[in-house]
Amino acid sequence: MSESALVSANLTRTPSQTRIHVDVVRAPDAVEAARAAVGQEPFGAYGFALADADGNEVDLVPGDRLSKGPETADWHVLFGAITYYPADSPVRAGELASAVAGLADDAGLPLMVDLRPDGVTIDSGKDQWEDGEGSATNRFVDLAGRIQTAARDLGLTADLTRPRFVQLGIDAVDVPAVRGLWASVLGYQHDLRAFVTDIYDPRRLNPVLFFQPMDASDTERRQHRNRVHVDLLVPYDQAQARIDEAMAAGGRIVTENAPDRRTLVDPEGNEVDIVTLHQV
Repeated sequence: MSESALVSANLTRTPSQTRIHVDVVRAPDAVEAARAAVGQEPFGAYGFALADADGNEVDLVPGDRLSKGPETADWHVLFGAITYYPADSPVRAGELASAVAGLADDAGLPLMVDLRPDGVTIDSGKDQWEDGEGSATNRFVDLAGRIQTAARDLGLTADLTRPRFVQLGIDAVDVPAVRGLWASVLGYQHDLRAFVTDIYDPRRLNPVLFFQPMDASDTERRQHRNRVHVDLLVPYDQAQARIDEAMAAGGRIVTENAPDRRTLVDPEGNEVDIVTLHQV
């Protein structure tokens, strides 16, 4: 069985504030609709936070246009540059995916193309569209424009309410130690830029994790058990190696709930359940 991992966040009830939070980036209209649906005004340090009935928070962030020109009107920057084209048939979706692959190859720029029977999502990956200073590169803008033209030539219209970007943030006093554990246990790679703490799935299929410095004097918050934990599903023949790597990076096993589920914690108590997928 080839390696496969599924990451999910699970919520349980407790009055304490969690140290793991969620960022969601969507098009501005979609953000406004979501805020209206939950009936809340955003709050928090950046003015983007919403909370559920138990106090779990999400930063719901509005994205922006990729560029001011109409040639990329179908694209929004949602940490990644993303667009989505609904299709009325799998054949039409396949035609667009094929066209996008050819244009990306010609441009020498990698893209993630998610082909589904009802449409195609095209995604640069987080920050892969920019020049390092937050501006779109001319090469990417040109490629985005060519893709938009190809889609419209196929009679497709973008739906900008559908794309979204999701990442998870973990607060930590010792960011390098906690970051190293999570990179090891998830099989993620470190973002090499000095000004970010991101780790990411090398296949860019699962959410990005980032790590925020936490005040060491906030002992009450540091000591409570997190309400959010991560489940990692791995093939049966790779689970032990993943556990060994995690423990070598500073993790420890705290419970073995069943032969196929073990709970590890990082150096600051954040939990991950490693779940074994048995051979079928």
